[in-house]
Amino acid sequence: MTPLSSDELLARIGQFIAHREHGHYVIFFEGNLLSRLDGNQDLQKAIASASFVMPDGIAPTLLSSWATSRKVARVPGPQFMQNACEYGVIRGWRHFFYGSTPEVVERVSSEMQGRFPGLIVAGVHAPPFRPLTADEDLQICSRIESANADILWVALGGPKQEIWMHQHRGRLRVPVMLGVGAAFDFIGLTQPRAPRVVQQLGCEWLFRMLTGGPRLFRRNLAAAATTICILVKAYLRHIVSRPRRMEKL
Repeated sequence: MTPLSSDELLARIGQFIAHREHGHYVIFFEGNLLSRLDGNQDLQKAIASASFVMPDGIAPTLLSSWATSRKVARVPGPQFMQNACEYGVIRGWRHFFYGSTPEVVERVSSEMQGRFPGLIVAGVHAPPFRPLTADEDLQICSRIESANADILWVALGGPKQEIWMHQHRGRLRVPVMLGVGAAFDFIGLTQPRAPRVVQQLGCEWLFRMLTGGPRLFRRNLAAAATTICILVKAYLRHIVSRPRRMEKL
């Protein structure tokens, strides 16, 4: 995980855009990704090659805190997307929204322009819910590049979006791509977001599990069980290793 604050990440992205660097992408690491990491080589490669891996969910945040022995703050993808859109208005950043359905992605574009007057939307596109052919993928890449976007927001769901960014980092001349999962659904109002107090408690995953329908309930239940096991093992290692670290001091 990358121990950066939201403001620090914005500054780094600003440097990528100012220098017209390409091939950068950001992963917002949450419990679903953590639970799928073991044995998924494509996801492991995507995480290893990311420019930044930000702790999004409560479990990765705890793991990062234990690993660094300091308090690490969560940086949720949906909130960061709004922060970056606001931050980029006076800087003339050009945003491309990629993912979800045609109706939702158009709504996201309109909503963000309404919230942040002057926001530049370079383009939007909702790919079909199936593997793309080589020609289709080439056309989409051409469309994104011709829009001269500074930031590509990718909302394909995890781990698909992380793997997609990894596969396209050398093919798209865009300074930075960011995988923001359900951000489009939250902003497009197709899914309710947890109340702020639930977010602060780190229980947004539970809220989504209870309100997202049977498929999301099953997915989050399985992810929660796996994540709890990972947390328990990591915490025990943290407790055992703490006296050794104190002795070295």
